Amino acid sequence: MVVNDILISQNFKLSEFESRDTNEVKIYPELVQKTQRIRDIIRLPLRINSGYRTPERNQAVGGVPNSLHCQGKAVDLSCAFVSLAQLTIAAIMAGFPKVIVYKSKNFIHCDLSETRIYLVPEEWVSWLALVFPEYANCIKSWSDVKETDGQEL
Repeated sequence: MVVNDILISQNFKLSEFESRDTNEVKIYPELVQKTQRIRDIIRLPLRINSGYRTPERNQAVGGVPNSLHCQGKAVDLSCAFVSLAQLTIAAIMAGFPKVIVYKSKNFIHCDLSETRIYLVPEEWVSWLALVFPEYANCIKSWSDVKETDGQEL
């Protein structure tokens, strides 16, 4: 039997959220619920690239020191069956307050941040603002954030 081989939602096992170095896991129920909501919206399997991270694992993968992964409040997701744009829309619809698109690495980061921000490729900003007009002021491009030295994150 695999450690943490426990179903915690309709489609996800606890082991999918564990730190890859030690099998430890801390996870907020809200993170699982919102991740399941994404799965329900797209109706296709998701890959959890990273859930909880021990501080050592976080450092090893180059995560920021105050990463919400270390608190069980963040998840990196990919899906081989939909575009990153579709996955991003589903994450916003699922209620994640923070979504960061890593286009070159083909995944999105979703977390339970207290600050609502959607960091997307520059060419997505205008159409995402049309899809989510209530969040238009929260949709930023990477170049917007670089201009503010990341102060908005």
